[in-house]
Amino acid sequence: SLDELNQLSKGKMVKIEDFVQSQVMLKSGNELVATGQLFKVD
Repeated sequence: SLDELNQLSKGKMVKIEDFVQSQVMLKSGNELVATGQLFKVD
């Protein structure tokens, strides 16, 4: 979940779009560390 990613990531998290199929970028400073897709599951 987003909260879990926030806890795991010490970098800055930029949320693009919104919940059900959100794309996130984990950034450390200006360097891109990881990109991913989050899917909401019931």
